[in-house]
Amino acid sequence: MIDVVRAIGLSLLGIGAFSLVLILPGARLADHVAGPRATPGARLVLAFVFSQLFIGAAGIVLVAAGWFSGFAMAIVAAALSIVGLPVVVGWRRGLRRSVPDLGWIGLLALPWICFIGFAGWPPADTLQWYYAGLGSQLTAAGGIPTSVAEWGLNVRWLPDYLVFNIDSEAYLSLLSFLPKADALAAFRVPVAILGLMLVVLFLRLWLSRPAVAIGAAVIAGTTFFLAKFDAYKPEALGIVVGLAAAWLILRGIRRGRSSWVLLGGASLGMALSIHVIAASVMGLFVAGFAVAEWFVLRRARFARLGWLVRAAALGLLLSVAMGLAVQGRANVGPAALNPTLAGGVDPTWTYFLRSTGDFSEPQPPPPARPLAGGVTSPWAGLRVTSAFGWWFFPVVAVGIAFLFGLGGRRPKAAVIGLAGAGVLIGAGVLFFALRFDTYVPRWTGLVRFGQYAPLLAGVAVAIAAGGYVRLWSWLAEVRVPTAAQLVIALLGVLWLFPTAATRYNAESPLPAAGLAALQEVRDRARPGDIVLSNALTTGTIESFTGLEAPLEGRQPLIEEPGFLASTNQLLLDAHRWFEDPADRSLIDRLGVHWVLAADSAAALGAPAFLGGSAAGLGSAAGLDRVWSAPGIALYVVVDANDAAGARDARQPLVNLTRAIVICVVGLILGALLVEPGRVFAAVRGVDGDRSQPASGHKGV
Repeated sequence: MIDVVRAIGLSLLGIGAFSLVLILPGARLADHVAGPRATPGARLVLAFVFSQLFIGAAGIVLVAAGWFSGFAMAIVAAALSIVGLPVVVGWRRGLRRSVPDLGWIGLLALPWICFIGFAGWPPADTLQWYYAGLGSQLTAAGGIPTSVAEWGLNVRWLPDYLVFNIDSEAYLSLLSFLPKADALAAFRVPVAILGLMLVVLFLRLWLSRPAVAIGAAVIAGTTFFLAKFDAYKPEALGIVVGLAAAWLILRGIRRGRSSWVLLGGASLGMALSIHVIAASVMGLFVAGFAVAEWFVLRRARFARLGWLVRAAALGLLLSVAMGLAVQGRANVGPAALNPTLAGGVDPTWTYFLRSTGDFSEPQPPPPARPLAGGVTSPWAGLRVTSAFGWWFFPVVAVGIAFLFGLGGRRPKAAVIGLAGAGVLIGAGVLFFALRFDTYVPRWTGLVRFGQYAPLLAGVAVAIAAGGYVRLWSWLAEVRVPTAAQLVIALLGVLWLFPTAATRYNAESPLPAAGLAALQEVRDRARPGDIVLSNALTTGTIESFTGLEAPLEGRQPLIEEPGFLASTNQLLLDAHRWFEDPADRSLIDRLGVHWVLAADSAAALGAPAFLGGSAAGLGSAAGLDRVWSAPGIALYVVVDANDAAGARDARQPLVNLTRAIVICVVGLILGALLVEPGRVFAAVRGVDGDRSQPASGHKGV
């Protein structure tokens, strides 16, 4: 059952905290840049983008100085929001014409609002706890830790989601009065709503309101949108930033505003430090539509092509500068070249098998190269390659043809852009599928990039709907009534609710016995203790107990080969120990103080199981059972090896000299990209002044 009060309350709190972090801080500058005649949509996009740039930059400065904390970021966000709040209050006058649009967008967002009212939190989705744990490591160290414990080793902290961690620490600090699970649950509501708004703004660049309403409902129901916006995760925020960048770049090309194009490029650069895969795919998506928009221009084509090139360079510069400044590493992208075959064996495939509980002798991966399910099933229940699904292609193609034939330059740009984006994303999939021999990163292209195919399918349906609406208006010589949007949204919600419910009802909560076990560990353990479990969680134990769990770590698939090999061996060693715990060398090597043993992975909401059982450790040497419940037990290690084991460092990695040098160089290069004419004119002016004689003296 849905707890309505919980759903509404958490949604409002989540929207409020998210706005304080990523809407209000940039509102004043957005209002200035947008101008007095700007639409509410333009102000919203600009406020979001400027807020992300401000909060991201402030967080990077604090991280570089070693002064970072979620509380400090919350203060920064609140101070900037106080400045922006009066401006946003003033925007209400321009919202009257947008009330119908906001109404039907709100209807489409109802599933995300309602389904956080389900009983069953905290959730068993352990990746949420992992992402939250990354931000906690930043706050605990005051910046990027000098090292973190992963898979029993001390390794460097990798800022793959650095800007997301900065955002989320500010957000979680603002909601620190809530249980952490509730704050994480609420996060998906504002992100999904903002995502829907940006989808609407993106489609409105070419399509009529009824077609946009159809497109928004269809995209919201794709396996892509339901999967990416279903939880607290960096990828959802990366997609939202990508959509905002798309709108800015396309609008800037169309209206001749180079600053908007460059701002869009900077946004994509920031997105690379939120989620590199989301930013990469959305960058290809944006590039396809941007080139199409440029292609249909009638004038100033050469200058605006230069804007696009400068925007791409600015985004890369921003991302690389942030990475180099805080850790001396540009970004995670080049690490994709790390995986290689080791003695004819694919270590990434071995890790995949062992991390999913398969400890048989690794066989070569199957020759078939599996695509993401969304490529052939963009919507639940519709497989486009089935006998029933073949109708999808001709119906959509005919609608697109109508729009291309009956529309002007802008609708044609939408069709060309869709084709271009499809080609670029398809090329990305093929690059990873054909370029590499190992399971990862081949899987990155086939599955992770392929998961974005339903977005293209949804845009295709929206464009096709625009073609059919235009055909109807041309034949009937009358426009579609404005009320049609509301009707479409109502029908969309009636379709979307059961579709979303099928997915979100499948979310399993952490069992009561598992929660009790985690609380027991927290109550009994000392700071610095290490916990080992046969349930292969990916963040749950560390988040609920505050202790180190050596088998909770990031996926080392594109790490250094030695780290990946060590991880594979550790998983095998742990499996063998839980199956036969006669030898305590493993727990002594890892410095384990507590062993949390379960009968199944489900006891702790884990996706995989190492073997053994709760009762099976009763006869193990050096272990005493101190607590148990049906299906789970807690053991203390007698005479634990306190000197062994890896633990997170609490000292920040600070190199102010490097950070300042990178900042200065980045600002100079950024200025050259943003205002090359002014920079060169200023340089020429300085040279000219030097060539003039001093005042009061004659030249020679």
